[in-house]
Amino acid sequence: MHRKLEQNIENLLENGYTFSTGDYISEGFDLFKRNAGLFIGFMILSFFLSLIAGAIPKIGVFLNSLVISPILAVGYFIVADKIKRNRDYDFGTFFEGFQHALPLILATIIMTIIFIIAFSPSLYSLYNSGIFDFYTAILENPLDIPDFDPIFSSNALTVLVLNSLIIWFLIVCYTWTTHFIVFYGLDPWSAMEASRKIIMKRWFAVFGLYLAFFGIFLIGMLISSLTAVMAPLLGVFVLIIMMLGILFVGLPTIYCSIYAAFADVIGFLDDDETDIYDHFVK
Repeated sequence: MHRKLEQNIENLLENGYTFSTGDYISEGFDLFKRNAGLFIGFMILSFFLSLIAGAIPKIGVFLNSLVISPILAVGYFIVADKIKRNRDYDFGTFFEGFQHALPLILATIIMTIIFIIAFSPSLYSLYNSGIFDFYTAILENPLDIPDFDPIFSSNALTVLVLNSLIIWFLIVCYTWTTHFIVFYGLDPWSAMEASRKIIMKRWFAVFGLYLAFFGIFLIGMLISSLTAVMAPLLGVFVLIIMMLGILFVGLPTIYCSIYAAFADVIGFLDDDETDIYDHFVK
């Protein structure tokens, strides 16, 4: 690792850091609106590319989730970085993630394996509860619903809820993995460890950023629902506008906000500095 990056990380681990959710959301929206048309265009194209990749027989789901989507997602971060630094960029800049395709794919595979292992207690509990057999029987004969012991299903649900907390913990910990890969050239495991160690210093603060996004979405849906109750036709219109807003404004803003948080907390090396990561993970 370049010495400056190593010093930055060591300082963060030793002294911690401030994390301002409101400022990051505000900056994320500002980065987005500075070229909203380009962000929206890329988002639409990404949607169709993912749709096409996912439709490929047998391998489509894996191709999209492990290759296409992770690589396309970093395009938002790369363009946000260019905008923040007042660098030149164009629509093609969104696809620069493909220059880091191998480490991004490997990181996605490693994290997926970790998530599956972490979620295995829920899968085991659900399997033992008989819920899979229950729903299979319903699909085979919808008119003859078999008996099912609710105690087993409630136990499985308890395990599922608790297990979901672990999954969320890991998701938050690995939030900046792709950033370290793209902006600093870290290998997948080192990037994951750097992200995990730094975020664990302020895990609840970073999680608060996710909660803020969810809260904004929830408030929007609540307003739409109340409007639909009071005026059905207007409510449908408001709901459509809200969904379009979430899709075309909310998602790019989320990506830009996550980038803004990373840029503020981690900082960046100068262009002429080499970002080689050799020995951060002991």
